[in-house]
Amino acid sequence: MHAQLTLFLSLFLGGLVLNGNELDLEGIIAKHCFDCHGDQKSKGGLNLQQLLQSKPLIRHRKSWDHVLELVQQKEMPPEEDSRITPGEQRTLLALLDKEVNHFDFSTVNDPGFEQARRLSKHEYLNTVRDLFGVSQLPDLKFPDEMAGASGFDNSANTLFLQTSLMSRYIAAAERVVSTLMPDTTANTKLLAVRKRMIVAYPNTETTAFEAAQRVLQQLLLRAYRRTPTPDEIQRYLLLFDSVYRTDSTLKGYELAIKQCIQAALISPKFLFRTESDSESTEPYRIDSFELASRLSYFLWASMPDAQLLDAALKDNLHEPELLAKQVRRMVKDEKADTLGNLFAAQWLGFGLIGNRIRLDPIDNPWCTDSLMQSMREESALFFVSLVRGNRSVAGLINAPYTFMNEELSREIYGLDSIRGNNMRQVALNDSERAGILTHGSLMAITSNYKETSPIKRGYWILETLLGKPLPPPPPNAGAFSEELEHNDALTFQEKVELHSNRASCKSCHSKIDPLGFSLENFDYFGRWRDSYRVWRPEPENHDIWMVLQSMQLMDANELHRRLVNIDLEPDDFRWAQQVFARLMQLDEPNQKSQIDETFTAVDQRRLIMILEEMEIEPLESEDPWFQSIHEGINELRSIPEAELQDKLNSLELPDDEKQACLILIRRALNLPHVDFKTQLSELGEETLDQLAGCLEALGLMDWEEEENDGEDRFDLVEITGNVELSDGTRLQGPAGLRQNLLARHLDDMSRQLIRKMLSYALGRQLEYYDEKAVEDIMSHLKKQNYAFDALIHGIVTSYPFQFKKPPHDSQ
Repeated sequence: MHAQLTLFLSLFLGGLVLNGNELDLEGIIAKHCFDCHGDQKSKGGLNLQQLLQSKPLIRHRKSWDHVLELVQQKEMPPEEDSRITPGEQRTLLALLDKEVNHFDFSTVNDPGFEQARRLSKHEYLNTVRDLFGVSQLPDLKFPDEMAGASGFDNSANTLFLQTSLMSRYIAAAERVVSTLMPDTTANTKLLAVRKRMIVAYPNTETTAFEAAQRVLQQLLLRAYRRTPTPDEIQRYLLLFDSVYRTDSTLKGYELAIKQCIQAALISPKFLFRTESDSESTEPYRIDSFELASRLSYFLWASMPDAQLLDAALKDNLHEPELLAKQVRRMVKDEKADTLGNLFAAQWLGFGLIGNRIRLDPIDNPWCTDSLMQSMREESALFFVSLVRGNRSVAGLINAPYTFMNEELSREIYGLDSIRGNNMRQVALNDSERAGILTHGSLMAITSNYKETSPIKRGYWILETLLGKPLPPPPPNAGAFSEELEHNDALTFQEKVELHSNRASCKSCHSKIDPLGFSLENFDYFGRWRDSYRVWRPEPENHDIWMVLQSMQLMDANELHRRLVNIDLEPDDFRWAQQVFARLMQLDEPNQKSQIDETFTAVDQRRLIMILEEMEIEPLESEDPWFQSIHEGINELRSIPEAELQDKLNSLELPDDEKQACLILIRRALNLPHVDFKTQLSELGEETLDQLAGCLEALGLMDWEEEENDGEDRFDLVEITGNVELSDGTRLQGPAGLRQNLLARHLDDMSRQLIRKMLSYALGRQLEYYDEKAVEDIMSHLKKQNYAFDALIHGIVTSYPFQFKKPPHDSQ
């Protein structure tokens, strides 16, 4: 379909002839769009007047993608307010498609600029750990990082060095050196650290100065992630000498070296990732040390190891075969777990579990810190398993396994066959669970507190997983009305459907809601459920029926006046007019049953809300006993005379009582339809009492006097997971959602994964000029059947990963 549209638009553009302003994109948009989306008014936060000033338009692709979609669907300009001609609309569509989908990226040769940036908290701790060669560091207190424009905490635009943070680095350096390199120790692990850090000692053939020079050469190579310059080594030797002169013993030598190590740990060249500048104004390839650092901080969130530094020293890391070999080695290393617990956790959001998202432990003793940690680990281990196993990107959606321990399996999966605290891979035999979508971590972050949110879940799928964000909602769009919020008789799905019926909400909610509701069988922490528990105090058709009695007594002009005076969207107003007309046409004797036949449950509730806004009060409710008589007579109208006679004859009553019942029933049935209730009530209490006895004998008197025990009545409402997408496609539950995503959106998800992983690897937000690299990686990925090896290889060999451009000339 997309290919056909592209061909049509190409032919259309090729056949257009310049004629005045006919092909002026800015002119058409100014004429038909600026009133709602310009400097004076920016409906939905969309200012096309400003966007048009930023050239090329592809700079703001997400915004223009959304505009193009709205133009294609003829939602923009809106039909009711638009004076755009069909020719102008075709031209607008064609020109936007050309600017957005057919931009010539060969005109842009910009790999971007890698600005100096501080190591993130995780990168710093990992780097210190690997520099000293230990598995665990002393407790170091650092604040969490803010996510940058890229969505990751390694983004250069947030990693600055504040004064308060510098004082923490100084304290951390002292603590690390004093803890890992104490003056005396018999601990074999700490002795190994000392041997690793102090590679030379003075002896009869080597002076202290020469030994220190060897130590510093090795230390700074690893700490700076490059070959240190002679001047840099000289400055540290001066520091060494100033300490060693006060104590020229072996202990004094070690103390002087430790002072140099502390100094290295607070050097900007250690704390920051920096790359050399070039006087060239053209893009240039980064050197081998810079490539080694980019690789290690991408795959490990840590410093290069000895093998990478050795390849950098030999200056052969750019060689394709060696690079591929190193990447495969690095992915297999346990340090690559950061692709799960940092990259995937921040991209998909499951890192929030137990941090920002948690339950009150008093009310929810089952939701322990260890459970929430296991939920995070499940998703992180799952993602890394796809990478290490070189599985298809599709495995994110359909891989038939997960990771769990005893607590996670019991509390979230409802299994009792797993024992122990260690996480292990477990096959999933449940057709409703597969891939990462149904992990408890993701179900929890896309829920409200102790309540699911299909809107959050649907939006998460569109924006986070598929990279198809929607425009910001109008003000207060996310809040239910107070009446709707506290209506316990509605399921959450019914509340959302009523809330989303406004015209201003429909275009987005029709895309969001079905995706979220397909996952509604998973509760707010990812546990499976089959039903909702919903309070059902009274059928809604009873309320409408009672209000309808009042409406039928009102003047038509008064009814119209009340409808006009309430604040309704145009679509809601037209809908209400049509519904009122249908209500007035219902046959009086069968109105209550016809309401259910004519209107869905959601429409009934929507109608009740409108009637209440119009301040139409129901007629004062009659005695339930009288109502039951009325309803029983209405039901009798649908029973043929012969069948009624048979029913009476089958009753275990004396013949004279049967005959009396028949006479009473015929008398009631023959009452005029006009003002039937009044006529019925005038039969008198004694006659009505006899009539009630007949109806009860026939099983048509649905009334009994009940004592109110003060307890609410609840129903279990089945959750089917059946939804209909905006294009009419029907899905059933999580399995249907997975099938739809893989059949129709695998490329969308893959492209989003590429963009996010490339952004994480570069430590910056992607720009429009990175799009060619994204498409090149996508092409390579598809040729390799969407395998993760192809994704990683595509990123590390991409133009922006291996090249850079001076900042003053970056486009």
